[in-house]
Amino acid sequence: MVQSSTPPQSSGSRLPYDCDTIIDHLRRRRGLISSTETMQILGCSRKSLCAWVKAGRIPAYRIGKDNKFDPHDVANFLNARRIGTPLRSACRPPQRVEPPSTASMIG
Repeated sequence: MVQSSTPPQSSGSRLPYDCDTIIDHLRRRRGLISSTETMQILGCSRKSLCAWVKAGRIPAYRIGKDNKFDPHDVANFLNARRIGTPLRSACRPPQRVEPPSTASMIG
């Protein structure tokens, strides 16, 4: 069986670029993003987002009555809270591991 070198496509909502994490996508974005979009990305309430801004955990820019966020700051906020294996590893083809030879086991 021949394995394809292209990564599997995930179903459901996809990021604009194959095998990108949301962090990668945010780091490529230009311009500020709204509080509403930031809440959607972070999966948090307005109350939580405002508390994080007030505590200095995530920087914001006050423009008129609204807070705007630099996508790089949002990416850094997410990256600092990442646990476990990076998502990008799921996009790489699995590495082939050769079993040890019997000669090296007899040694």
